[in-house]
Amino acid sequence: MNFSQPTPHVARRLSLTTLPLGILPIAFVLGLFVQGLFVQGLFVQGLFVQSVGAAEFHLVEETVRGAWIGEADGALHILTDEGKKRTFERNDLLWIDWSVEVPKKHAKRVIRERFLEERRKIARKLIQSLERSGVEERPSLIAKFDGFDEAQSLHAFSGGLDSRAEHVRELSFGRLATFQSEAAVVPFIRVYLKSSDPAYAARALEQAKQMDPDLTRRIFEFVSMSAPMPYRVKSVETLGALGDRAALPSLVRVLHSVGIDIRATVARTKSIDEVPVNLGGITQAAQNVTIDLPQLELIEINSSLRVPVEALRRLEAVTSQALHTLSGESHGTNVGAWAKMVREAAQAAQAEKAEKSEKAVAAPKKQGD
Repeated sequence: MNFSQPTPHVARRLSLTTLPLGILPIAFVLGLFVQGLFVQGLFVQGLFVQSVGAAEFHLVEETVRGAWIGEADGALHILTDEGKKRTFERNDLLWIDWSVEVPKKHAKRVIRERFLEERRKIARKLIQSLERSGVEERPSLIAKFDGFDEAQSLHAFSGGLDSRAEHVRELSFGRLATFQSEAAVVPFIRVYLKSSDPAYAARALEQAKQMDPDLTRRIFEFVSMSAPMPYRVKSVETLGALGDRAALPSLVRVLHSVGIDIRATVARTKSIDEVPVNLGGITQAAQNVTIDLPQLELIEINSSLRVPVEALRRLEAVTSQALHTLSGESHGTNVGAWAKMVREAAQAAQAEKAEKSEKAVAAPKKQGD
């Protein structure tokens, strides 16, 4: 769906208050002949900065005040008055009050966000064309991606990693591997967690580690707490294999959380069929958990609130093993012992750091004497 054609029940109001978005494709075409995003950005902002519309979006569970960015992939995108980008499902929208004004301080950002969303849409369509293309057409289609920056093409290449067409997968893999953005790491981890091809998954993990090993570890820490059980188990096993002791505190938290879930169910029902999992106040039957990196949301995983206890015991076991692998110690599922180990290790590291700092300060004085 094009941004110039919003959802039918909001189209009439939107056409009266937002940008003349039908002109945007012209801006994009002209932008391809102008080198640099700076000139391209000035061109777009100069045309549209006076035409930003705002509204109150009345949803099923809340009311959000902000500026319309656009609609893509069945979701509505807005920029709130606080300057935060929000995305919500089309079906959650009840009605829109267009009588409010957008804060002037956000006007230019709204334009940039709309421009970015439209460019992302064009990049995704290029990927789709490339999937259907013959060998002779591909070079010219691939060359068109040179007109897109990382933010504009990252979503398209992220989707391309899952393509059935090998030439699209390889192009997407190669392009993402050259990106400097932290967010480019996320698609590789998603492939590692979800791909049914072990070789492809292993290759994706190696790429993520090469790009940013610290961020790679932190993403697995997040998933180990907030995903369907197979991804949690795989993430914990991966944290052990990565060999980074910085993951120890997170693994202790996983062990603590899963232990509480198991004990709570046994005490309540004397049954070990299912366990209610606390995901931070979520009350629905399921909830989308999103890994939120700088301005990008690329991994969404549907988390059920009820998990078989056998699966939780499996997670408990692999977490204990990962802790052993990283620390060399053996405390089984004794959370208290593992937590004590982590505290003592942190204290020792802090003392060592302080000692080195004191020596560094004392060294110049000794030379001066």
